[in-house]
Amino acid sequence: MPPKNTTSRKPRSGRGLDVELHPALASSNANIIKAQQKQVNPYLSDIGQQNGKVFKKYKDGLRFYKKGEISAQLHKEREELARRLKEEELRAAAEKAHRVSLAEQKRERIANAEIPDDSIGEELYMQRFKDIPNYEWWDESYLDKSGNILPKYTTEYPEDMDSDYDSDDMNSGVECMKSQTEETGPPSIRYVQHPVPIKIPEEITAPKMYLTKLEHKKARRRNRKLQREEKMAKVQLGLEPKPETKVKLSNMMNVLDNNKNISDPTAWENMVKDQIEERRQRHIQENEKRHEEAVLRKKSKVSDQIEGSEDLFCKAFYFQSLQNPKIRYKLKMNSQQLNLKGFCLRVGEGGPGIIVVIGKEKSCNFYKKLVCTRIKWNENFKIKDATNNGELIDMTGNYAVEIWDGLLKETKLRNWFMKICQTEDEMKNILQQNDALSFFNLFIENKAENTNLSQQ
Repeated sequence: MPPKNTTSRKPRSGRGLDVELHPALASSNANIIKAQQKQVNPYLSDIGQQNGKVFKKYKDGLRFYKKGEISAQLHKEREELARRLKEEELRAAAEKAHRVSLAEQKRERIANAEIPDDSIGEELYMQRFKDIPNYEWWDESYLDKSGNILPKYTTEYPEDMDSDYDSDDMNSGVECMKSQTEETGPPSIRYVQHPVPIKIPEEITAPKMYLTKLEHKKARRRNRKLQREEKMAKVQLGLEPKPETKVKLSNMMNVLDNNKNISDPTAWENMVKDQIEERRQRHIQENEKRHEEAVLRKKSKVSDQIEGSEDLFCKAFYFQSLQNPKIRYKLKMNSQQLNLKGFCLRVGEGGPGIIVVIGKEKSCNFYKKLVCTRIKWNENFKIKDATNNGELIDMTGNYAVEIWDGLLKETKLRNWFMKICQTEDEMKNILQQNDALSFFNLFIENKAENTNLSQQ
């Protein structure tokens, strides 16, 4: 076995001291070593250095607080803080009192009308004081040049003066000017009477309550029930006689004769039937009477509204064609429902015409909305008759427009009617009979304008 070679063995690399220094850690800068020797390293202790912070702190030795020194200092700071707080409170109280006094003075000046009230916006109406006159122009005749009241308006009347005297009259005024001067004469008006203020009624009328159909039925049932209960209470107290029993075939035996045998049942049955028929006829008569009263009441109310209105509002409309029967029906029914007077005249079946309505302002405005807004005049329609079955009528370009509105003092028209005139002369005669010839001129003017537009 050959011997081991111990002379040429390389040092083994391993952990610990056998690890060689890495080349990156090797530094050729010699200043680092010098700085370490001078203890510039911040991580090293500097107690031994004379310029260190700790050395300066302990240079003069340790200093201890005396007993009560910190307490006295804190007590002094508390007193200073309390003094400042008290001064702040006194200053705040003084400022508050000053503000209150200013507000009180302002209220007094507002009450004396010296300054405007900002809460209600009086400063917006405030003018410059130099522009405000000392007295108004209507008081100038009662004041002298210095602004004092003339003596004649403060002088008392003599006892022997007539109570009906009034220097505003022409003759008495002339005599007064002749006898006395303007400044020593009596006042122009003897007595000034103030009208008695009208007392406003304190009763507050309740607003009208609008109920639905179901609520009306419920209220009617409740009222009828209260009436029945009141009537029953009066009968029980003896204030009213007991009503007769309603005899029917079902309760005939119990009502008429309960303990006796009926010898002639047919006669009893006929008597009960007669009573039933009598009650039925009386019920029908009462219903008819109530219906007639309601109709008369409604007619009188409508007539009072028509006759009570002093001003007659009138509106006139021009239309190009009125062939559509639906439009004619709407015009007729609305005029009747609104209680309007007037007419609808047109030349020929499909010719132009004029509509005039007279009545209350609200009804006329409603009719205007119907004619100018709701009705579609240019809508095509189908008409069925003997000549044309289902033929579509073209209404393109048809329109209606308001041509006049105003007030009338009186009118001869008693109702609203619609008529087809064969010629314009016939229309003119109808309008002349009703003292409405001025509407014919409006019709001719609008017809001429329509003709010019169609030619262009």
